[in-house]
Amino acid sequence: MPETGFRLTVNGVERSVACEPDTPLLDVLRYDLGLAGPRFGCGMGLCGACFVLIGGRACGAHNRRI
Repeated sequence: MPETGFRLTVNGVERSVACEPDTPLLDVLRYDLGLAGPRFGCGMGLCGACFVLIGGRACGAHNRRI
């Protein structure tokens, strides 16, 4: 699948990334943007290690696609 450009606002700063649309948000945050806060934990979104705020709501980033 070809890479697509995306714009994300992370910690109040707009960032641009190029990745495949089915890339997990957690991978983009950690590997493309270099953020160490969100982590892969249980893999099911139960432990909260991967949670990020999206529109003011906590969401698991491990299975949310970009």
